Amino acid sequence: MTPTVLIIDDEPSVAGALRRCLMRDGYSVQVASTGAQALRLATDERFDLVVCDYALPDTDGLALLAQLTALQPNAVRLLVTGSGADVHELKPALDALVYRLVAKPWDDLDLRQTVRRALEHQALLERYQSLERELRGGARQATAGAELPQ
Repeated sequence: MTPTVLIIDDEPSVAGALRRCLMRDGYSVQVASTGAQALRLATDERFDLVVCDYALPDTDGLALLAQLTALQPNAVRLLVTGSGADVHELKPALDALVYRLVAKPWDDLDLRQTVRRALEHQALLERYQSLERELRGGARQATAGAELPQ
């Protein structure tokens, strides 16, 4: 299955450059220019990765990523910023919401490697969660079938 990516950036040239960069690796890419548009897309479609600008016209990127996390908790999130100094003050929120911070201007090769690693990380996490559910289900069945000593 082709990984799906949501890019959120209000600058068409930046969104276009990100889209072209990620489409080179065969990802299915959707673009939103506002937080409201991104939330509508995330309500209707499943995304494996979200690439979000920090400064958007209708919200800030971290607030939007928190909302998107509630809608799609397994999506990996990257935050793109041209104002790194401001964002680093928000380190606790970044650690909770963001896989990696990407500074503008980015290096295409580095971004593509970061996306590949992020999606590999997501796949491993989903596999772990699946195995954990299987183990819990098996333990419940074993417990339900066992007789208690009298």
